[in-house]
Amino acid sequence: MSQMIAILYRSEALTAAHGEADAEIVSVARERNTVLNVTGFLHRENDTFYQWLEGPADAVRRIFASVLKDRRHRNVQKLSEIKIDHRSFPAWSMTYSDGRTTSLFDWAAEAELSLRMARSDQVSSVLQFHSQKCHDNSI
Repeated sequence: MSQMIAILYRSEALTAAHGEADAEIVSVARERNTVLNVTGFLHRENDTFYQWLEGPADAVRRIFASVLKDRRHRNVQKLSEIKIDHRSFPAWSMTYSDGRTTSLFDWAAEAELSLRMARSDQVSSVLQFHSQKCHDNSI
């Protein structure tokens, strides 16, 4: 079995919130991730995407490389890349939430953290907690 990794990144969304482009991003990601055995979570809040990708190292890095070239994102910043032994989102090829479902900004304010300074494990924990609320994670 190949090494598994997780990448957490943040980017500026260049698409309209709750629009067709975001629905397409999620739909394509679910299909691609199923084929590549990658799981994860995409969160959009205002004009910011946070995404956690996990799975075989080569597949996760290939997906992240495609995000870097995607014109629907700007200022993509890799926040972390870590080796993992188990998945945080094993049931989701890609789940999705937005500020209406859960607010990372509210969480950061309550924790008195800057999202720019939050550790990847903290952000992942919040996403994992809120993924359990996403019974119907369509957009």
